[in-house]
Amino acid sequence: MKRNPMRKSSTSVQPFFSLFIMFLCSGTYAHSQTDEPKRNPYILTKNSFSIGLMEGVNTSQFTPIIGSMPPTFAVGLIHKLNFDYTFSLGDHFSFGLGTGFGFFPFTANFDENPPFESSKSWGPFSIIDYNVFADLRALLSYQHWLSPKYGIHGSFGGGALKPLPLGSTMSFGTQDGTAASFVTNYSGKFNPYISIGFGGDKVLKNDDLLSFGIHYEFHTNELYSGKYYLYNNAEIGTYTNNGTSLNLSLYYTFTRARKMLITEKYVIQEDVKYRAAKKKFRSEKRYIDPKSMFFSFSAGGFSSRNQVTGDKADFKSEGMSSWIVQLDAEIGWKNNFFTQYAFGLAQHFAVTRVNRPDVFWYSGSNAFISPMISAGFGYRFIAKNNINFLNVSAGLTLSANMNKKGANGSGGQSFGSSNGTVNYIVSERS
Repeated sequence: MKRNPMRKSSTSVQPFFSLFIMFLCSGTYAHSQTDEPKRNPYILTKNSFSIGLMEGVNTSQFTPIIGSMPPTFAVGLIHKLNFDYTFSLGDHFSFGLGTGFGFFPFTANFDENPPFESSKSWGPFSIIDYNVFADLRALLSYQHWLSPKYGIHGSFGGGALKPLPLGSTMSFGTQDGTAASFVTNYSGKFNPYISIGFGGDKVLKNDDLLSFGIHYEFHTNELYSGKYYLYNNAEIGTYTNNGTSLNLSLYYTFTRARKMLITEKYVIQEDVKYRAAKKKFRSEKRYIDPKSMFFSFSAGGFSSRNQVTGDKADFKSEGMSSWIVQLDAEIGWKNNFFTQYAFGLAQHFAVTRVNRPDVFWYSGSNAFISPMISAGFGYRFIAKNNINFLNVSAGLTLSANMNKKGANGSGGQSFGSSNGTVNYIVSERS
């Protein structure tokens, strides 16, 4: 069976992204039986702020109305970014308030039913649809230290998810008809849940915390519902999802413990006031070694413009937003001079605007992706209090279109009138 290109339409948010985070923590300690390393006494005994990533799993429940071959078991991945402020209640207990946002999935599988193939033929990430949600929560936690550098914790609490009130439709068709169609509706109401979790903590060299956890969220209300149609409507049924999930988390906690410990040392040893001690600590923390190396990843947008020359009776110049991702390296040299290197990828879009009332007036498509490399040098302007208030740099950037001359990106653009006549075809770049 030959299959035509997949037809898929959706009004919901469908992120296509992947996140990779790596923490490298190492340390060397020299101690004897009478000189063991001690934990900073300010870790988790003062209020703290945390940023966390959560990845969860969730499934939908399918109920057939017509037929006996409903969609089969499928696991969706929940992506969540959390922000928490924790109030210390002593050496072991704490109370936290948090918020965040994420992406909640709908996914499904279906079996082969000739002449239709199974969902596996469409690829592992085709039958998935996401909606954005906000999250509010409150947790009571207990923390116990196993050693000066390692601890365990448990938490219990609750919260609520608030998805966008969206509807979406996914359709997957072949030359034999519609293999599958899924119509999903989010109510947009608050969805309360109860959370219980446990995990481990690692004290880093700067006395901040890196924490790993497992969390179970039990939801009581329906998060979304929908209707499915399989094999040219031979199978029809409904599905629901209440949001219950099992999650893994990775948190970074800013304890401020190192700042408080060093500030206390300045107050005691140097006999200075607390405010002066904090000012000295901030100045030392801002210090940048002349030979420091910095690496960064950035993403953003830019606007490109198709400029029309000659006869402008039918076409107009027009611009469109494009995107760029870039990896940068800044390597210190001496006396605050540095060299800078970067590699990036830019997606360029081609836009054509037609200046006639009887044709489609605006069209855009992805034209090409261009790699870029750059190199340069710069200077860091650093004040006496170690504030790096300005960097000035100059260099050279090289970029190229790696595509050969020919069809424009997704295959060109065509412009037709309301009676179906094609007036113009834009298919080649010069």
